[in-house]
Amino acid sequence: MRWTAQQLTPGDERRFASWPLTLRLTIDGVGDVLFCHGTPRSETEIFTRQTSEERLRPLFDPLGAALVVCGHTHMAFDRMIGKTRVVNAGSVGAPIGAPGAFWLLLGPGVEPRRTAYDLESAAELIRGTRHPQAEELAEQLRQPPSELETLEVFEKAAVDARTSAAFNYPRG
Repeated sequence: MRWTAQQLTPGDERRFASWPLTLRLTIDGVGDVLFCHGTPRSETEIFTRQTSEERLRPLFDPLGAALVVCGHTHMAFDRMIGKTRVVNAGSVGAPIGAPGAFWLLLGPGVEPRRTAYDLESAAELIRGTRHPQAEELAEQLRQPPSELETLEVFEKAAVDARTSAAFNYPRG
């Protein structure tokens, strides 16, 4: 993350800082949809398909959205939290569980999609960058970590974060 941050210009930083943390849109056939990165209150907060509904309902119940679309963990899921449908689109460039680009098609329904692409070419493009973890990122693209292994890491991070009052993406 530090290397990526160092690549940003002051103009990039101002532009990114101006973006909203959440965005609401009305989508035909779906209704009121709230988009966020982590959760509606934090772009770094972690939750998964296994996180208890009891812990999540105070966050999602007051939103009044038919659907919340989130990301952050790169793990696709579709679940109900109280009366709110919450979906994670997955990831295009850092998938978990299986290779490919995971995304959502919204309207008139919610369709999870997976698109195969040339992983070897994409991995070579990553390796050709100056990113300090290029080899590791290229390999993860080709052979993503298992969903089970990733769930264990994220749920442990969420438990650890509850004791420190922040739910941050695991760094390490």
